[in-house]
Amino acid sequence: MHTVALASDGSVWTWGCNDDDTLGRPGAENEPLKVSDSEMGKITDITAGDSHTIAYNANTNSIYFWGLYKSEESGKLLCKKVAEPTQICKEIFKGPNGKMKIKKIASGSQHSLALTECGKVFGWGDDTSGKIGRTYSRKHTVR
Repeated sequence: MHTVALASDGSVWTWGCNDDDTLGRPGAENEPLKVSDSEMGKITDITAGDSHTIAYNANTNSIYFWGLYKSEESGKLLCKKVAEPTQICKEIFKGPNGKMKIKKIASGSQHSLALTECGKVFGWGDDTSGKIGRTYSRKHTVR
């Protein structure tokens, strides 16, 4: 639905469908445009799902999110749309000297997983079918 690219200078570029604010910027959808880096600074890696984009700097433990997550089963929104890069997980990944240093973040269609240097994995987004490593009790109607 959308494309995200990381330039050699650490800037992030996006293009494609922006229905769920997945581009993280205003402007034309059909041409690559730079996502504002006023807060993000240099980015070391990127990942994207169907309705979200994540850009992060593994050296500073800074994660920026935009877009949203939806339930793959029902299509229900799991969070409000985030139109521009917004820092997330500040408390979990505490700075360059923190215990939870980010190694890699990967996205599925509606969820994301973060691997830390100490081997812990954190997941968020759509939790159905155990995609994020845990499930929650839900009321299901059996017919």
